Amino acid sequence: FNRERRRRWWVMRLLARSTASQIVLSEQTRIDLISALKLSPETCIVISNAVDESIFKPAEDKASAKGCIGLEKASLCIGGIASLSPQKNHIATVRMMHILVRQGCEAFCVICGEGDMRPSLENEINRLQIGCRFRLVGNQRPIVPWLKAFDVLVLPSNWEGQPMVLLQALACDVPIVASNIEGNRATLGNAHPGLFSLDDEVSYAQRVRACLEDPVFRAGLLAYQREQWLRQKRFKNYIADICTVYQRILKSKS
Repeated sequence: FNRERRRRWWVMRLLARSTASQIVLSEQTRIDLISALKLSPETCIVISNAVDESIFKPAEDKASAKGCIGLEKASLCIGGIASLSPQKNHIATVRMMHILVRQGCEAFCVICGEGDMRPSLENEINRLQIGCRFRLVGNQRPIVPWLKAFDVLVLPSNWEGQPMVLLQALACDVPIVASNIEGNRATLGNAHPGLFSLDDEVSYAQRVRACLEDPVFRAGLLAYQREQWLRQKRFKNYIADICTVYQRILKSKS
């Protein structure tokens, strides 16, 4: 993990020397990169991600959304969308599901994604004997039908930049439970009710179960998320900002 991060920083240093501008996702990232890579502040620009609201929007009927992808219409579905890599920390979701199964929760979990961690995740699922309640369904395209079918989206990552899946879930009005790390907080806000500490698997399970079974908690969380969604950059503005950056670069080069 540390070796991979060092290699990434080395590549970024090389690229920074030969680029006219750098686009980053948050002001904190901008500050960090200016310091670490000795960038000129004028060339480092913040443009946060955005999603196309014509594609990512709330499901008209949750039961029908589940039926469209082969899930039981009356089921409670916990979903994750991320590569099966150490960074995404799916092992925490496997152990969280084990807690919920022991508690008698009737939900099941689906993870969309593929990667090197599949064998170890499958081994842990089998060891905990939750295979009937946990599915690794591989990469799914398009992803929006799956996202609309989830009753709660989980993202227990060890680290993130600005996860697109969180923006997509906000747009689809899906409750989110995520690790309390900088990248997730930057999108969801520090007060998001679904944030949990990475070293607290019980808290992870509690928040997921509350989203599924506690109408008051779920309603409060969704109300908070809808306010956060209104603060996000709209897709048309994102495109305009990107065009402005390229126009400025072309003008300076000419």
